[in-house]
Amino acid sequence: PSAQDHPPSAGELVGEMALRLPVVVGFFCLCAFARAEVSLPSLRGSWQIMGNGSVISSNTTNATSATNGHIQTASTNQTLPASPAAPAPIGNGSKQGEEWALGGPGGACLCLFDIDRTLTGKQSVASPTCPQNSVQHNVYDSAYGRGDLTLSGLGQHVGSTACARCKLGIVSHGTAGGNSMKAKIRSLIQGSGYIPNRWSYPNNIDSPLVLGCSYKPSCVRGVVDWYNRQGSGISPNQVYMFDDKRDNVESFYGTGFNAHQVSCSSRDWGEGGRIGLCGGSTWEVRLAPGVSTC
Repeated sequence: PSAQDHPPSAGELVGEMALRLPVVVGFFCLCAFARAEVSLPSLRGSWQIMGNGSVISSNTTNATSATNGHIQTASTNQTLPASPAAPAPIGNGSKQGEEWALGGPGGACLCLFDIDRTLTGKQSVASPTCPQNSVQHNVYDSAYGRGDLTLSGLGQHVGSTACARCKLGIVSHGTAGGNSMKAKIRSLIQGSGYIPNRWSYPNNIDSPLVLGCSYKPSCVRGVVDWYNRQGSGISPNQVYMFDDKRDNVESFYGTGFNAHQVSCSSRDWGEGGRIGLCGGSTWEVRLAPGVSTC
């Protein structure tokens, strides 16, 4: 018999396996990679977690739902950890709350402000007593005493409050001083929509700037009617009155309008606490239903 008929020795077998092992390992790695490539598209694409809990991929075959903090893919049946869903905002921060405040799609809200000790504070009183207030030198204010007009924190920043997207107006029992003060007050509420440079009185409300109003709900109704003649479509439950005096706010009970008292943390005890001292603050302006006092 020739040498080729002899069975290979143990050493020869070991050498043969050592030569072929890299080829075998490479073959299996290639197969595993190819299999992974087939399944990868099921995990690709941009995922969008919808408000109702649905998860939608750019690959429509992978539309799934997110439950119990996981995303379940339909094509691979794999469960991936999902980031916990953020809690839905409530109140004024939610989309539903915002639509309610704005009167729903196509609707409008209206914020009306008293002047004295609401948009203003006590004349010439700023820091340290009223650190947010700003004294307007050489602008005369005669309400509850005399002195330089002093704007409250609210008066200076109406545009940064919840009322920024609402129609705006003034309903005051006072006179708003002279022409300089009237011009300054009007400038504070030039927000969502044009406000004419025309001041009205209870017997003839022809603008959203009303002075000399002793019973404010009727004047508020006049401002609503004026805006609705311009096509605003404002309903009573989308109207918010802000005033520093408790009796003015309480007069809105049963009217269908909303009203909230401001300057709650600072009262003028020289006037028996019946009026504000520093005036309104921005955080006191909220588009909440009902009537509230300090």
